[in-house]
Amino acid sequence: MFNKLILLFHLLILATFCGCQYHYTPFPDDFYTYSPAGDILRTPVTPPVAKLSNICSEIMPDGSFKLTSGNFQYSGQPGEYIFPALTDRQKIWLLSEKDSPFMQLVQWDTATGKTTVPYPCSHDISGIIATYNNGNHRLHALQYFSGGEINYHYFDLNMARMEQILHRNGVKCVIWHEKSPVAEKWLAELLYTDRENRWAECDLHTFTYRYLSPPVPISPTIRYKISYHANDGTLIDAVLTIPEKFTEQLPLIIFPHGGPGTYDLVLYDFRAAFFAEQGFAVLQPNYRGSRHYGKKFRTDGWRAAGIKQALNDIICGIDFLKNNSMIDTGKCFIFGGSWGGFLVTALLTAYPDLFKGGVAFFGVYDLPLMLQSFPERSCAHRALDKLQYGDIDNAEDMKDLDAISPLKNIKNLSAPLMFVHFTGDNVIDWHQAELLENALIQADKTYIFYHGHGNHSFNSRSEELEYLQKAVSFFRNKIQ
Repeated sequence: MFNKLILLFHLLILATFCGCQYHYTPFPDDFYTYSPAGDILRTPVTPPVAKLSNICSEIMPDGSFKLTSGNFQYSGQPGEYIFPALTDRQKIWLLSEKDSPFMQLVQWDTATGKTTVPYPCSHDISGIIATYNNGNHRLHALQYFSGGEINYHYFDLNMARMEQILHRNGVKCVIWHEKSPVAEKWLAELLYTDRENRWAECDLHTFTYRYLSPPVPISPTIRYKISYHANDGTLIDAVLTIPEKFTEQLPLIIFPHGGPGTYDLVLYDFRAAFFAEQGFAVLQPNYRGSRHYGKKFRTDGWRAAGIKQALNDIICGIDFLKNNSMIDTGKCFIFGGSWGGFLVTALLTAYPDLFKGGVAFFGVYDLPLMLQSFPERSCAHRALDKLQYGDIDNAEDMKDLDAISPLKNIKNLSAPLMFVHFTGDNVIDWHQAELLENALIQADKTYIFYHGHGNHSFNSRSEELEYLQKAVSFFRNKIQ
């Protein structure tokens, strides 16, 4: 049996730590939790506090993160992410943005209060892989994202050699999950660009591996990273998916991720693959506000001005593809969910002449209403909302958000809209969809509204595929 001995910290999604004697213990559920779509931070009313051995972690009312151990404190500026990673007898390891443009691994000596950055990195460190036993740890690797891929800085050379073997056999990236306590065997998730992930047992003694999950179909698509410059010169990464074979120019689907603090990688995305298999090119831009591009890139997407910049980042991706002979940007559509649903309707109303149609699911259409109707939140998380979106009690902030809310700009909509929302959505209030439909009716706009029972995600893969097929039919009907 495998025992969980790994620490992978996907920022603002989950924080975990490994206890003694190969025992894995997650932080309490009220520390960091995410919606099923992975985009809206939610916590109970009480301030989020996690205890990791001799350390206490808190989000303060001003939106700053504070760690306390004995008589020492470690804190950053409001909005700077700081997460406790693991602890041994005298040192605590943190993932921290303090005094750095990128997330770093920080070593905190609890005896002296001094901190050091032993392995400076020019990318956001997204996780660490460490085994932990009898009060001591062994650091195997640092995980970071670069070039649209999951990468590692290895301290364990056997693990590095195993990854090279996997690469030579068609694996794009590896996620190391668990290590056996009795052998050099690791449970790993193998990731590809053209198929679903597979699980494998990797033996770092013999440098062999065996699959633990059955074969999966290979998608006849090609997926790769592109980069282009935004209007202010900032480099924007994006992922482009196209079918392997095609005989004429491809219509384009813009598929922005939710969050907004998430990201897209060159790894397999079944939605993008589905659209590409139906004869579309799919562009997934990592616009301003996306994670893993440094602190400034993430915070530049905050508040109304940052959101408008993110919209422009996406539009610049369409402009970039106008010179691509494979793609017909004159037949451009947009598709997205949750915050991506907001981006769909915001772009349709801000740039009405660029799109032939759009599909939004579980979307946000009124930003002030979103802040008012979030599930009950602690004062600390309201402070994070204030940093990222604006102060709900500040009339100017709400006026700025209102001005870019799709609901208030429906009169500009010229392309038909299809949208989906479930009545049980506990992240984005169902009332958002009701208000959107009412506004569409009053403005005499063309739309299709599908609603059903469920949460902030589809109830099954088969149900989602049904809606994806509806989206494809919707798009094809609009191609002239």
